[in-house]
Amino acid sequence: IASNMRHKWGAAWVSFCGPLSNLVLALLFSVLVRISLPLPAIFQTFFYCGAYVNVFLAVFNLLPIPSLDGWGVGEYFIPPMRRLTAEQRGVILLVAIILLWGSTLSRFLNLLVIKVLSFYEIIMFFGLKDSTLC
Repeated sequence: IASNMRHKWGAAWVSFCGPLSNLVLALLFSVLVRISLPLPAIFQTFFYCGAYVNVFLAVFNLLPIPSLDGWGVGEYFIPPMRRLTAEQRGVILLVAIILLWGSTLSRFLNLLVIKVLSFYEIIMFFGLKDSTLC
């Protein structure tokens, strides 16, 4: 595939920017939660859900599944991933969807998202009493 990337890790960087933008948005929503403390609870809930969804999207998007950004990042670190055909990638995608649908892996992803949000809470010094708002 011809590319205009100037660095050998350029494609991986582009793939990583999607989840990175989700983490920046989650940080923005975390700041808004902190600022919205004098406002009605609905605003806090909305901003917290925005942070939760963006962290979830960042974590999910970094999974090394075809069509997700994690695949592009993984191709840089694991060169054999580049040699897979579209048919093989399709099978991997199907297996990944089956594994993510209601399995222990989905519970692990949820736990990971909650841990990242807890880290954001520590950084932003805001204390939400209930992490199950969304």
